[in-house]
Amino acid sequence: MTALLLPFARRSSDGLMVSPDEVERGAQCECVCPSCSVPVIARQGTEREWHFAHAKGGSCDAGYETSIHELAKQLIRQRRSLTLPALSASVSATNAFGHLITESEELAPVAAVQLDTCRTGVECGDVKPDLICNADGRDIHVEITVFHRLSGDKKARLEKTGVPCLEIDLSELKTTQATRGGLDAALFAKTDNRAWVFHPRIASVSQSLRTRLDAKLAADAERYSKEWQLRSAERLTAANDESRRARSAAPEPASLQWRASLPSRSVVESAALVFNEEGLRKRVLDLAFTITSRGQLAGIKPADLVDAWAKETDASPSQISEFLTRAGFAIIY
Repeated sequence: MTALLLPFARRSSDGLMVSPDEVERGAQCECVCPSCSVPVIARQGTEREWHFAHAKGGSCDAGYETSIHELAKQLIRQRRSLTLPALSASVSATNAFGHLITESEELAPVAAVQLDTCRTGVECGDVKPDLICNADGRDIHVEITVFHRLSGDKKARLEKTGVPCLEIDLSELKTTQATRGGLDAALFAKTDNRAWVFHPRIASVSQSLRTRLDAKLAADAERYSKEWQLRSAERLTAANDESRRARSAAPEPASLQWRASLPSRSVVESAALVFNEEGLRKRVLDLAFTITSRGQLAGIKPADLVDAWAKETDASPSQISEFLTRAGFAIIY
């Protein structure tokens, strides 16, 4: 990227910011850099954009940005004209279904206003805005940014004043050489490069929008809860139907006999899924895992074990029978 040239300087005779075409050529311009106050010369050649340069060479890192910032404030003071951005309020949140819900209201369109007064270097509370303008008896704070956006701390202090504040964003000049014509257009012709930092009407309307949004979120949450309960009931009904079908197909305890070997733990855990209720499943598994050898089953009939476990766990005998066969403790004969 081509280095950005110093587009404006401060004229020593009256302290005004000027362009190279408003002064004499070279050192006769009698201007200084608005950032470091070092004398500059006006270069009015034929190959490059007319600009200023430090008389003794070198550069000033903040000179380019400061010159734009200072001339922008001067132009607004001189013209006493300001274009206000559209005023709107908006609040958003994600509802129970995961959808973004927004409530918004347009309060005022873009509007050009004539200023009664426009001052710089004046403090308001504990903050010094770039400009304090007044139109129709109402103050408006103006912040002009080029390379650096407003810090969170300054935004908070501007909001604390309770005075409407807008920001004019001239960051397009970070990569495009600034000229007097370009700066005029950015300040007085464009409307998409400014936004409200704070406005009391936005704060007030946002509260009512939040109330409306909260009501919608609550309604969505209630609807989601009802739909969730309905789906849960449907799943429970389907599970109960499956359980009844399994119980109807389960073998009678009297038709079981023990296998010659014990099943693995993973097979037993998988077979326990026949019990839909988690607590019941755990009680049956606790009993099943007490059987660690084939000899423990040799002294008891399958039907007796089924009855004993059914009483101890509150499961039905048919459920216990199905579990023993699925797990591989017993087979049907």
